[in-house]
Amino acid sequence: MYQNGKNITIIDHSVNSVKRILKDLRKCKPLTPEEEHELWLDMKQGSKKAFDSLVRSNMPYAMSIAKKYMPSKARLEDLFQAGCEGLVMAAHKYDASLGCHFISYATWYVENEVRKAAYDYIRHDVDSLDEPIDAEKPDGDTYLDRLTARPCQSTDWNLRYRDALEDLKRRAEERQFGLGRLTEELHQMLLDGYSTKDFARKHRFTESHMTRLLDILREEAGLPLPQAA
Repeated sequence: MYQNGKNITIIDHSVNSVKRILKDLRKCKPLTPEEEHELWLDMKQGSKKAFDSLVRSNMPYAMSIAKKYMPSKARLEDLFQAGCEGLVMAAHKYDASLGCHFISYATWYVENEVRKAAYDYIRHDVDSLDEPIDAEKPDGDTYLDRLTARPCQSTDWNLRYRDALEDLKRRAEERQFGLGRLTEELHQMLLDGYSTKDFARKHRFTESHMTRLLDILREEAGLPLPQAA
C-alpha cells in the first residue's frame, strides 16, 4: 500500500485488513479539475505533499481495478498495492499542461500493474493458464482469457516490439525527414497514456496533418488503411 510517499508491502491479509483499507478509501474525496491542476503545479515545484495528495485521492480507482482481477484468486490487498504503484508511476510522468485529467492518464499504468500482479500470482499458483476459472464450467473462461485483453510486458514481447518500432522509425525517416523523431515522440506519448489529440495539440497539428501522419505510419507499418466513408 502507498503511504507517506513510500510503497509499503501489506502483510496482514485478514478480513479486518481488507475492511480497514476499504474504510480508509471511503474517506478519499475526488479532486476537482482546479484542485488537480493546483496539485500538479505544486508537484512541479517539488512538493511531496502535493504528490501524495494526488495519488491518495485516486486510490479508490486503484481498488476498483483491483476488484476486477479478483477471479485470479490473488489477494485483494496485493492487487490494490499493485494499482497504487501504477498511480505512483503515472504521477511521476503526469503533465497537466496537455489538458488530460490525471485519472485518464493513469488508467493504463494502474491496470497494467494490477494485471501483472494477477498474472504473476496465477503463473505460480496453477498448473496451466488454460485451466477454467470455475471447475464446474469446463467450457467457461480460462485464466488466460482474463489476462489477454492487454498482454503483460514480457521481456521477449518487449524485444520484438522495440525492433518493430525501430524499423518503423527508420522507414518513416526515409519517407520524410523528421518523421522518425515524430514517430518516436508519438509512440512515447501513447505509451504514457496520452491520445493522438494530445499529440496534435502539442505540435499544433490540424486534423488533416494528423490524419496524414497516421496514414503514413500505417502504410510503412504494413497496416491496412481505413476505408473512406
